[in-house]
Amino acid sequence: MQKKIKNRIIFKYNRGFTLVETLVALSIFAVSITAMIVVVGRGVGATTYSKNKLAASFLSQEGIELVRYIRDTEVLTYPTLEAGWDNFNTLFVDGARYIVDPRITAVGATSFANFITPCSAGMGVRLCDPMFFDPAPSLTGSIYTYDNSSGTLTDSGFARVITVERIQLPYDKTGGYAGNKVTSTVSWVQNGNPFSVSSSEILYDWDLGQ
Repeated sequence: MQKKIKNRIIFKYNRGFTLVETLVALSIFAVSITAMIVVVGRGVGATTYSKNKLAASFLSQEGIELVRYIRDTEVLTYPTLEAGWDNFNTLFVDGARYIVDPRITAVGATSFANFITPCSAGMGVRLCDPMFFDPAPSLTGSIYTYDNSSGTLTDSGFARVITVERIQLPYDKTGGYAGNKVTSTVSWVQNGNPFSVSSSEILYDWDLGQ
């Protein structure tokens, strides 16, 4: 009788210990999976950030090149270098925030003003109007554009703001503005957090000192 009772006690003890082991194993597995999900999530977030930063860097530099294109075209189009420089300065108010449409490279110099517009108000952390993504741009178009006249393009998530600040240099004999500091800032929002990339360059008056 005592032997049977002892066997039952051992049997019950072994069964309870196996259940505890199973629960512990499941707990460890759950913690491991949770940690893995967190690591993968952070990795995906880091990859997305790197992709967005790379695209933003290219868009920021493109903004500088667009303004350079306008300066060069104006200076080479007008009868004198100074006349072209002066007209270039009329396109941008000192320190104001602007959109420069990438399609500007497909038009003539007389149409520049139609592709340079002030940023809309109330854009929040994105600073300026959003750019649209065009997966199949035309020959004169751009993958990132402001033209959504078709209403079929999607918001790219990026916004670019361009500012032009007048610079007075001591060796400018004319007393005018000898250069413009161009700043191109591209902003985007990821997981509720704002990010931005900026590029800047000084564009000089070709007729400086004349």
